Amino acid sequence: MSKKLTDEEIKKLPKKRRQAILKQRKRLKEHPEKCREASRRCHHKFKQERNETRKKLYQAHHEDELKYRRQYYQNHKDECNKRNNEWNLKNRDYLLMTKKEYYQKNKDIWIQRYNDPTRRTKTMFRRNKLTDEELQKLPEQQRKNILRQREYHNRLENRTKNKTRCGNTYYEKNRNEERLKRQKEIKKECFQHYAKDQIKCEICGITNIDVLCIDHINGNGNIERKKYCGNPREGGTPFYFKLKRMNYPDGYRLLCLNCNHIEAIKKGFCSSILREKNKEREEKI
Repeated sequence: MSKKLTDEEIKKLPKKRRQAILKQRKRLKEHPEKCREASRRCHHKFKQERNETRKKLYQAHHEDELKYRRQYYQNHKDECNKRNNEWNLKNRDYLLMTKKEYYQKNKDIWIQRYNDPTRRTKTMFRRNKLTDEELQKLPEQQRKNILRQREYHNRLENRTKNKTRCGNTYYEKNRNEERLKRQKEIKKECFQHYAKDQIKCEICGITNIDVLCIDHINGNGNIERKKYCGNPREGGTPFYFKLKRMNYPDGYRLLCLNCNHIEAIKKGFCSSILREKNKEREEKI
């Protein structure tokens, strides 16, 4: 404040105050470095005392604050989660930047931890070795995580004992039977939808499901099989599943293999007729 005061304002002050301000100004002019060092020391001492008092207060009330926060979170869990999610979405770029900076500073430590093969095994062995009394002394979340990990590793051990690919011995033994059952079910469902009253051929009336197939009324079967199944020669169950996903569109009917072949010859979509037409075109060229 003494630097900001003008000469007229200093004259209005009391005698002792005026003399102290003038002495400070003389010292700053004669010994500027010593004055700065003294001010830094005073500031440093004040800062240390302030930090010590804050630490004492924090240690005294830290446990009470944690209890209060836990109770508040349990009572208002949904609101707290919503606020956290909103804040994370707003400050997503800031969080990514801080993570990258932290990783770049401590990169060597993370690489050592990742490359250490004994680290995970040691921690897992120590956790599995804990007794029930020691587990009860741990916090709730840590205890739950350890029990969850034990259950997961027990499942893995049981799977390796049975030597199955997916852990289900029944499915491994009866895999082909289950696949054939699913194929028959989807085939029957698809035929029943496109049949008018009964599952039979619309022309000759045969009822054997093994002989029946789906006919493309517009004659685009080659294009549709290539589009839906990836290969024009493939069809069957993949094509039936695709029709089911499309809610069984129009443009299809139920015929037997013989009638389907006869209709293709009439319309000119048979493979033998198409080959003859291609040969004729090549001869003309």
